[in-house]
Amino acid sequence: MHTIFDVSIFFIIIISIANFIIGAIWYSIPVVSKAWLKGTGDAKKMKRPVVPFIVQLIATVIFTWFILFVLESGYVAVGLATVTFVLISIATDLFRGTHKNVILVDTIYRVIMVVVTAVLCSILS
Repeated sequence: MHTIFDVSIFFIIIISIANFIIGAIWYSIPVVSKAWLKGTGDAKKMKRPVVPFIVQLIATVIFTWFILFVLESGYVAVGLATVTFVLISIATDLFRGTHKNVILVDTIYRVIMVVVTAVLCSILS
């Protein structure tokens, strides 16, 4: 039986770095960043503290590890995990009253992360 600890650490590191870089690019695209900043409030008050970036990096590593593990069960399992993850995130945002622009931008990025992880895993293996 395949366990979560059988996933390649090399793949986790490479794909996590790729996803982190893609996130930086995604949120810096003018149309995307303007929509996201408009949804989060006053852009002038936004700071770039280190802690959220560290938490995001840790979450990206764990997320990549999870998706690589689920890929062993096939793309249907990855699809179900993705839909579940996205819907839970959207529900949380809706409960908080998060602006629709932020929900849209963040949701698209989450789906991009899964696709990038699946594609890179296919290429690297």
